[in-house]
Amino acid sequence: MTLTGLIGLYVRQNWRPYLLSALMKEAMPVATHAGIDALAERAARNREVLGLHYPSDSAAGKELALRSLAIVKAAPALNALIQAAKGEWTPPSPSPA
Repeated sequence: MTLTGLIGLYVRQNWRPYLLSALMKEAMPVATHAGIDALAERAARNREVLGLHYPSDSAAGKELALRSLAIVKAAPALNALIQAAKGEWTPPSPSPA
């Protein structure tokens, strides 16, 4: 494997939780956002505790995920999935009495 490949493999593990949390927040109610962020932070912290990453790696992974979010969201198929998921998470309107 090339050096670039190794660097990519190393960083990839750290940005994935942040990108997934950002995408989930696009579809889920605002009330769940803090919990989603906490899970991403926990995943990154666990990798630090295990000695797989330094805190600076986690910070770089978060920055990479947030910067790549717009690129990922530009995919029409992903936007369709996000819209479908929004419909699943939107509470039904109260029925008129």
